[in-house]
Amino acid sequence: MNEATVFVPFIQCRDVDDNGLLLITRPLRKDEYATFFKLNHQVIDRWYHAISNMAPHIYADYHTHRSIIRDVETQFKIMTIDDGEKYMQSQFILSQMLMVVHTIFSAYASAFKEDKDICLFYYNIASILQRTFESLCSGDV
Repeated sequence: MNEATVFVPFIQCRDVDDNGLLLITRPLRKDEYATFFKLNHQVIDRWYHAISNMAPHIYADYHTHRSIIRDVETQFKIMTIDDGEKYMQSQFILSQMLMVVHTIFSAYASAFKEDKDICLFYYNIASILQRTFESLCSGDV
């Protein structure tokens, strides 16, 4: 059996309910946030499970990456319930954090640079968050 046949579905969470949220090309709806962020944690867990076996030193960033995703989720929640001073503060913080998220998922993709589908999978996660942020800022969500 080809290793990619087993490996790719695992890291792309194809066996997880609602995994289609990781593939959308639109902003998230508010009712999808919780599921999407749970899926993000699974993506991180699975990437680290797969990669840390080959390069154990990489595992050092595991908790940091999970924490960043939790913080991003918190900032999204603040932006959806507060339109005052905290909103502006969260907007700035979230814009900075999304750059970090893009860097994280770009690094995940770079581990599989030979497989464009996997790379696009990781890039899309950061893109979904960016589209959602832009939609929130423009009042479309």
